[in-house]
Amino acid sequence: MNDLTKKQKEVLDYITRFKEVNQYSPSVREIAKGTFTGSTPIHTIMEELKNKGYIDYNPRQPRTIRVIKFIA
Repeated sequence: MNDLTKKQKEVLDYITRFKEVNQYSPSVREIAKGTFTGSTPIHTIMEELKNKGYIDYNPRQPRTIRVIKFIA
């Protein structure tokens, strides 16, 4: 049922928690730091999450991540 890898789920959970606490989206650097992952893999993971319909964002603008589909 869950089509996410462990790292994708970790990143999605981090984005969701960050937005709940701060009321705005995290930056790529904040996601990388919060999940102990490099910035380059975060870009790949975010693109995968976008393609799977979990998030949407504008890569040309900072802090535009929207969570579309949540994990139970």
